[in-house]
Amino acid sequence: MKTLHLIPQPRRLTPGKGTYTPPVTYTVGIPNQRYFEAAAEAASLWGRGRIHVSVDGVRDDIAIRENPALGTDHYRLKISGRGVIIECASEAAAFYAVQTLAQIVDQCGERLPCLSIDDFPEFEERGVYYDLARGRVPTLESLLLMADTLAHFKINQLQLYIEHTFAFRQHPKIGKGASPLTADDVLCLDAFCRNRHIELVPSLASFGHMSSMLYHPEYRDMTEDRGVGDYKDPDAGGAHHRKAWTIAPGKRQTYDFLDSLFSEFLPLFSSSRFNVCCDETWDLGTGQSYDACKRRGKGRVYLDHILKLRTLSKRYGKSIMFWGDIIRKYPDLVPEIPKDVILLDWGYDSHHDFNRVRDYARVEVPFYACPGTRGWVSLFPQLHDSAANIMGYAAAGRRSGA
Repeated sequence: MKTLHLIPQPRRLTPGKGTYTPPVTYTVGIPNQRYFEAAAEAASLWGRGRIHVSVDGVRDDIAIRENPALGTDHYRLKISGRGVIIECASEAAAFYAVQTLAQIVDQCGERLPCLSIDDFPEFEERGVYYDLARGRVPTLESLLLMADTLAHFKINQLQLYIEHTFAFRQHPKIGKGASPLTADDVLCLDAFCRNRHIELVPSLASFGHMSSMLYHPEYRDMTEDRGVGDYKDPDAGGAHHRKAWTIAPGKRQTYDFLDSLFSEFLPLFSSSRFNVCCDETWDLGTGQSYDACKRRGKGRVYLDHILKLRTLSKRYGKSIMFWGDIIRKYPDLVPEIPKDVILLDWGYDSHHDFNRVRDYARVEVPFYACPGTRGWVSLFPQLHDSAANIMGYAAAGRRSGA
């Protein structure tokens, strides 16, 4: 059998004998209309397929069959001299089976090798996080192409990191001149992703990393340093190099502003989740929150802000996730994180301590293992380091139940 290069590599691939060549007009049989999307993909493989409901006594060239004994994303694909049979328990699994079949067709044309594949994912959720806050903002056309490509490789979650690159109607200055995404763009992308079994999860800077939004004069009073780099902590002046970086926690004005952003942004997404980010709050406790952090502790002030965002997000039917770099410094507070909140553990070096994700597993806090492609501040991704980072996190995440 010709050597096949399939991404991701199936768990089990058993070669058979012989080949299969589809007829000039081939049929794709489905049990019901739920499998139309997968069937449409199969019908387009050679561009001449016809979709029918499977009936007893009539053979289909590509048959999609339900098997309730299989897991949600588990599929079985068999190519014999008589045709192709796909077994699955969900529309997503059928779609993934057709993506595998499409890769075989790409490599073998109309003479498919007989084989059997039994495949299911290591992780229930397999995501890509893409930065839209620095550099060029992709067009909707480019984002649709990205989503289509990710779906082909069985990625089922996509997050677009947003700071100032969304057109907020209540705050038109924030996205001005940044080629921001519009509500129309997000709605179109969300629908496109749903049809390809990708959850488009909203992601918006909601604590640190907000200087591109808050540097405007009318917002500076909400920032930790009031937008002028005015640090109360005399030892913190050199610790941070961006003004208006962190929004000041604990202020009514802060949460009214964030809620105004959420009210325009979150209802655009069909996902029930929301990444509030909240990473790299370097100047927290050095300005407006100085007294609160001295009195109650910086970790407690940080967690209280997370809990407030959780409450705000619930108004829009969203549960939250956030980056875990800050709360990790306060391990005594981690058990207080509600169980409907997901922690995002990240670290991008090849020699990172990947097994530290066990800290979250021990206290039963849901978490993602988040490696990086190391494609930032460089012309090309640093592939050796990124591969080591991804492999390290995947292995540690699997061991610890990410």
